Amino acid sequence: MKYKIVQTQEGSATLYSYQYQEHYHSLSGAWQEALERYVLPCGILPHLQHFEEISILDVGFGLGFNAVCALNTIQNANFTQQKKVYLLSLENDQELLSYLPNLPIPPKFSKIYTYALQFSYWDFQKKKHTIAFHLGPKVEVKWQMYLGNAQNTLSLCNQKFDAVFLDPFSPAKNPELWSLDFLRSLYAKTHPKRGILSTYSSAIHVRVRLMASGFSICPGPRVGTKSSGTLATIERPLPSQFSPKYLRKLNRRLQRYLQNISMKTPPPKS
Repeated sequence: MKYKIVQTQEGSATLYSYQYQEHYHSLSGAWQEALERYVLPCGILPHLQHFEEISILDVGFGLGFNAVCALNTIQNANFTQQKKVYLLSLENDQELLSYLPNLPIPPKFSKIYTYALQFSYWDFQKKKHTIAFHLGPKVEVKWQMYLGNAQNTLSLCNQKFDAVFLDPFSPAKNPELWSLDFLRSLYAKTHPKRGILSTYSSAIHVRVRLMASGFSICPGPRVGTKSSGTLATIERPLPSQFSPKYLRKLNRRLQRYLQNISMKTPPPKS
């Protein structure tokens, strides 16, 4: 078996992956992390209070908790005007999707989680699946899943996203989704004026690569026992800032990183 169900401190369940030797969520609380690390920092509700539509990119669907928490938060807002939600989830582990029905889900999330479970039963010969439903009378949802390597599947979508949940396994275990090339792809898919990316990683090399990709960054909120994480935008104002000392350190690392890249890049052919 590739997975083991583990109970978190809040009482929710997550999985431990024997393949990656990591948990899918913080042991402080899986649903707490989904809400406080992704849904709230990305400003899902404030966005929908100003705009009719929102597009969310869910990198590393995993157990589906981040996406389901976002949808649950939207449903609980009881909007009185029509809203549209486009949600794109990227996942590479077909066996994980088949395992989802084994997870115990808190009652307040269970109804929306039934939509996530539809991804457990689709024809895996097809690498793209779409479900559509309503959250009450006013919110229309289109939820797509791309199955496969996110480095490849992300290019299939032409959407610009208002919120990006970057939640793969750690850089040590899942380095391809923290590479400069992939972060540049995320930059290209992030809405320049409205978009915001949130990730749990506070590793300085991840932050440097985000900056090298074109993002402006700042610390995210602390969640449970985890570090502050990182928020990234393009033109949208950042909600917090690093200390001047840490920012100087980041900029020094960035300059060294860019110099190393330039030395490795072959000159153009004449």
